Amino acid sequence: MPGLRNKLKAASLKSISAPGKHADGGGLYLQVTKHPVAGNLRKSWNVRYRAATGKVREMGIGSFEDVSLATAREKAERIRHEVRDGNDAVEVRAEAKKEVIRARAASMTFAQCAEAYLNAHQSSWKNGKHRAQWSSSLQTYAYSVFGEVAIQYINIGMVMKVLDPIWETKTETASRVRGRIENIIDWATVREYRTGENPARWRGYLEKALPARNRTKKVKHFAALPIDEFPKFMKHLRAQIGVGPLAFQFAILPTQFTFISFIAFISNRLYVGLQEREMTMPAYAQELGSRLPSANERAVANNLRQILAAHAQGGTTLRLVQNVDQPPTEVTLTPGLSALLIELLRHLGQGDAVTLVPISQQLTTQQAADILNVSRPFLITVLERGDLPFERVGRHRRIKAEDLFEYKRSRDGRRNQALDALATIDAELL
Repeated sequence: MPGLRNKLKAASLKSISAPGKHADGGGLYLQVTKHPVAGNLRKSWNVRYRAATGKVREMGIGSFEDVSLATAREKAERIRHEVRDGNDAVEVRAEAKKEVIRARAASMTFAQCAEAYLNAHQSSWKNGKHRAQWSSSLQTYAYSVFGEVAIQYINIGMVMKVLDPIWETKTETASRVRGRIENIIDWATVREYRTGENPARWRGYLEKALPARNRTKKVKHFAALPIDEFPKFMKHLRAQIGVGPLAFQFAILPTQFTFISFIAFISNRLYVGLQEREMTMPAYAQELGSRLPSANERAVANNLRQILAAHAQGGTTLRLVQNVDQPPTEVTLTPGLSALLIELLRHLGQGDAVTLVPISQQLTTQQAADILNVSRPFLITVLERGDLPFERVGRHRRIKAEDLFEYKRSRDGRRNQALDALATIDAELL
């Protein structure tokens, strides 16, 4: 009704400071909000109406600073006309926005969006090879299908045309290409070059059309040559004629001595079996009370090691003073125990962390892998091959320390023999 409209006066609008909705009539409101921290006021115009579906809608039509009261009333009247014609003003505006996006997207191809995405993200890649890998994979697999297609019109059929030929034969490559396409389309959506679902999205989308990666053809790497077979292989290689076999020998041998240097210089931890001394050298040290020995502890360890070393041949007697009021306790060390303590003190004196592992202890696969200085997956392969005994405790594998040290002693013996043979061969080539 006309009498219910035009309640607000233009002259008094600036003085309105009470937060809330101030009605002008006909669904037009001046919305006043107050910032919770700064305390400043913000005023904007909203129109509230009921759509043909019966749903109550509220639509913003501009800020108080940009839209006058008269203009706000004109916009509200146009919205009321649209509603009377059976249109939803919110939907009409959303469709108009989509049309603008479609018009922009018509001039942006997938290849252009990919190039823009790479330019926008190249500063976040530490390795310059990443951009080359992205460009190469997209050029090889995606550009030939939809590189020149407007980004807005790329659909799941086009994405499947890229992925289907390589999903089961080059699964890892296909998965990376899919992820890169998804990222580029997401970027284009945020930049308003397209609307709608991302046809390259995996979860809830492509997972319904393609088999999971773990159900496709598994990647099978070439087996590594066991180190104890290297001397035999090298003899066979040396019998070959030509520059190629000779270059191959030089490519192999430095690798082995790099391995020796690696083992020599990453020593951070000493593991000791209480019946046989055993050492391994993972490149970290957190087990000595969650710390490394202090400077004072290293000095004491070196001093005690020198004392023990001076008397290691015969029975060494230690006098332990527990209390000045009591006579000292005497402990006689056997040569074997003296040697064990000297080895422990040597590593403590060097600043290495030390962990004592009783030979009867049941170790987890990760602990065993750390002692052998190998990855856990490699250790699992050793267990499944039957090279190292283990027991199952529920669902978990457990390895007895005594068995682990025996395996390590045997493995290291074979490695040392092979490395000695390789060193001889290397000397002959120099």
